[in-house]
Amino acid sequence: MRLYRLSVPKVLLFCLLLCGLCLTLFAGCETAPQTQNSEGGETMPESALPSAEPSEPEEDRPVVFRMAVASDVHMSSASDETAGRLRKLFSSAYAYAEGQDYAKLDAAVFVGDVTNYGLASEWNAFLSVSDQAMKDETVRIAVMGNHEYYNGKKAVYTSVVNPETNIHKVVNGFHLIALSPDGDNEYNAETLAFLKNALEEAAEDGPDKPLFVFQHHHIRNTVYVSAEWSADDSAKLNAILKNYPQVIDFSGHSHAPINHPESVCQSDYTCVGTGTLAYFELLSGMTGGTIPSDAGQAAQYWIVEVTDDGKTTLLPYDLLTDGFFRTPSTLDGDAQLVYTVDPSAGKEGFLYTLDRRKAASDRPAFPSGAELVLSDVYEQGVTLTFPQAGDGDCIYSYRAECVSADGQKVVFSRFAPFYIQPLADTVACDVSGCRPGTDYTVSVYPVDCYGNEGDPLTGAFRTEEK
Repeated sequence: MRLYRLSVPKVLLFCLLLCGLCLTLFAGCETAPQTQNSEGGETMPESALPSAEPSEPEEDRPVVFRMAVASDVHMSSASDETAGRLRKLFSSAYAYAEGQDYAKLDAAVFVGDVTNYGLASEWNAFLSVSDQAMKDETVRIAVMGNHEYYNGKKAVYTSVVNPETNIHKVVNGFHLIALSPDGDNEYNAETLAFLKNALEEAAEDGPDKPLFVFQHHHIRNTVYVSAEWSADDSAKLNAILKNYPQVIDFSGHSHAPINHPESVCQSDYTCVGTGTLAYFELLSGMTGGTIPSDAGQAAQYWIVEVTDDGKTTLLPYDLLTDGFFRTPSTLDGDAQLVYTVDPSAGKEGFLYTLDRRKAASDRPAFPSGAELVLSDVYEQGVTLTFPQAGDGDCIYSYRAECVSADGQKVVFSRFAPFYIQPLADTVACDVSGCRPGTDYTVSVYPVDCYGNEGDPLTGAFRTEEK
């Protein structure tokens, strides 16, 4: 093999040329070429522009915990209607679980007003029905509500159900902290100290895990209806809970439908309204009061799942249709209603703050070409029939105004039956209080769950003479 030798001057020249080439290449790697915007100015380097390739979707994490949460069962006997709904709660929860990779129901929690009057016979009926329906894998927790103080009071609960009225259980690694009220609507110093100590202990497991808290009464000004139905000691409870953004707090008492968007509310922590298996009651302000005529069509509960990274999914279930609730949006009513809470994200990761949702809400609107039909006119009123309005969040109510030529105004408000699936295509309401033999113009306004009001449908009628 022939060897080539370079003299020293030639070696030096070769090395200088090689170094220059390397510096040129290095500089080219360090400074990416600049693109120009439409006005000729420089923008970000091409290397910093978003990739055209779609990012891989986040892999589904495995579920490691599942529970059912309900309240306001109002059990009277093992043969009443609510007993049948309770049996269906368990059968539907197990049926759902069996179709999943994680096939267990770890816990079933009942957040007060389990009975009508707190009688031992009612508690025994509840225990008998749930014992027959439950599998060994499921831990049952039931605490008192205000109805448990009507007759039986604490002595019956502690002798029949549980010697402890406040409960802290760790189920499959997750902390469940359940409180009973002390009287009709109070939470005394002992109960508040129990909550504080239990949360301190639970939080030691790490901020990435949800901390589940249950009490019968809402914390005031959190979930839907809590402005009117809440604990007298809301401020004291809130002062403890607000230190833990990973808390998910479940409460009942109001009988408010769980598919109302504000049934999940976040501020310093997450609050969840638990609905009812008995009858609906909604916020005041409607002409017919807080209990609609179809209030008995109420049988709903939550399925709650946690994945191994702590992310928690809240799934509202409708026992009357035997399926998960669809979104109450009339524009996207085929989508399943799902809430997701990430305890590790802190308050910055809250998706369900009232301010955020109000800012993103739209105005409801009647369909194009919709007409107001007036029928059954009589001396004092009329029946109004109109198509359901569209809304991106939840069509909540309708307000009708009938105005006479001399300025008399008759106002009628009614709930849109968003709490019953499927939502009806049309709505009818009877307006009364008009004067006989009088001409009226009428306007019907759609209102969504955030108080946004849409343009009205209008019409005219004359009441019959006496």
